[in-house]
Amino acid sequence: MSGWAEKWNTIGGGRYNRIRNKVTSSFIGGGEQNLIQNSNKSAIAGGSSNNISSSESSFIGGGEANDIWES
Repeated sequence: MSGWAEKWNTIGGGRYNRIRNKVTSSFIGGGEQNLIQNSNKSAIAGGSSNNISSSESSFIGGGEANDIWES
C-alpha cells in the first residue's frame, strides 16, 4: 500500500467520536463528540467536544471543549 493509510486507530467507546482524514496510530478512549483529524500518534482519553487537529503526538486527558491545533 502506498500513500496515506488510516490504520491502527481505536475508538474504545462513547458516542459520536470520530477519527478521520489522514490519521494513523491514534486513540479515543471514550466520551462524546471527540475528534482527531490530520494527526498521527495522538490520543483523547475521554471527555466531550475535544479536538486534536493537524498535530503530531498530542494528548487530551479529558474535560470539555479542549483543542490542540497545529502544534
